[in-house]
Amino acid sequence: MASGTAVGLALGLTGGGGSIFAMPLLIYVLGLPPDRAVPVSLAAVALTALMGAVLAARDDLPVWPAAATFGLGGIIGAPVGIFLARGLDERIIVGGFAALALISMLLFRKRVYR
Repeated sequence: MASGTAVGLALGLTGGGGSIFAMPLLIYVLGLPPDRAVPVSLAAVALTALMGAVLAARDDLPVWPAAATFGLGGIIGAPVGIFLARGLDERIIVGGFAALALISMLLFRKRVYR
């Protein structure tokens, strides 16, 4: 429950970062293997994000065309990613996740500190 709360707090405060917290927590705190942690992370972050979007919609905050574009892209990309991950070693999955987390941090830093 505490791990899920941390993920929800990150999503609610920043609009992102849910999987950045969820994957390590699922793997290293809850002991799930990476091939199990990925779909759990997807489901947990999606449900958390949906709840946040519903609450934000009450204040007319979401930009629905952008949300739909990203959402549809994710709906297409997630099953492809899960299919590709089935044949990969766990170290590659975790390493790829770490690389994406690092790239995200670098992109954010470039945007915030320019």
